[in-house]
Amino acid sequence: MRPQKLLLFSLVLLCLSTPAHAQLWSGILDPSRAVDWSQAGVRGGIPNRTTICSTIAPYTGTAAAINSAIAACPSGQVVFLSAGTFNLSTGITFNGKSNVTLRGSGPDQTFLVFTGGTGCAQGTHICIIGSSTYNWSNLPANQIANWTAGYAKGTTQLTLDAIGNLTVGTIMTLDQLDDAADTGTLFVSGAAIYTDGGGPSGAPGRAQQQYVQVTAISGSGPYTVTVTPGLQMPNWRSSQSPRAWWWGSLAQTATMDGIEDLAITHNTDTSSGFLSGIEIYNAYNCWVKNVRSVSSNRNHVWLRTAAHVEVRDSYFFGTINAFSQSYGVEV
Repeated sequence: MRPQKLLLFSLVLLCLSTPAHAQLWSGILDPSRAVDWSQAGVRGGIPNRTTICSTIAPYTGTAAAINSAIAACPSGQVVFLSAGTFNLSTGITFNGKSNVTLRGSGPDQTFLVFTGGTGCAQGTHICIIGSSTYNWSNLPANQIANWTAGYAKGTTQLTLDAIGNLTVGTIMTLDQLDDAADTGTLFVSGAAIYTDGGGPSGAPGRAQQQYVQVTAISGSGPYTVTVTPGLQMPNWRSSQSPRAWWWGSLAQTATMDGIEDLAITHNTDTSSGFLSGIEIYNAYNCWVKNVRSVSSNRNHVWLRTAAHVEVRDSYFFGTINAFSQSYGVEV
């Protein structure tokens, strides 16, 4: 390796080792337009759970047995899959269960081979999903509100014209209409980058969004809703008809669920019913860690209306179709 390449690599390592609170964007991007990513991923970190609620061996390990073990597992414990090959004719689903880890003996020891999936969400082999199946397209009237004030970057207090069934702890989505033209500052338009008619939430014409958690509600209308984290973008404004919506309460959200230490083979499923290897839907603070996933369909991991999800230390390889929509992690 040439000396100048060594120097460049040293500089990159130095940047990566800089404390999270340092302004790494100084001189490149105005700090007023930068986002603090130090709180990305599972808030507080992925827990190291040590209590096993159920151990399942390959010869008894049907998907139904695994699903039953997840449903019965006490909060903060582990459903453990022993070493060996699990031949599964249907998918695994957490089905609204929170605070459970599905853990294998390691991605070189526990093998999940699927010949069928679950109808959960978009069709998947492993599904972490909250008990609510609402999203932007089917929201009840009491789960959406106009956001009428409180737009400055960093703000934690928002003014809503209604709160419906909103409660403290709920994960709330903020979005606004796309920009019609580039004004020379920030320009956000799903039409410029998405070809499937939507934005990150799927809501047409509302590509910009942020997920926040409600920490307090006050007032009798209009209402002051306190959230965490504060607003990260500096371009929220009334002209773009900003709104807030939520898929359900915190109890209806999959939280603190994890999949760890196992391998998944997808291409043995010849049905047309699955798109995703692992889907995480209406969820918050969940994770995929030390997972080997081979030959999935549209993606290996799909995050849909999900925030603070951490996917790390894993190996994703190949697709059964090699279409233009073939992804490792799709958001």
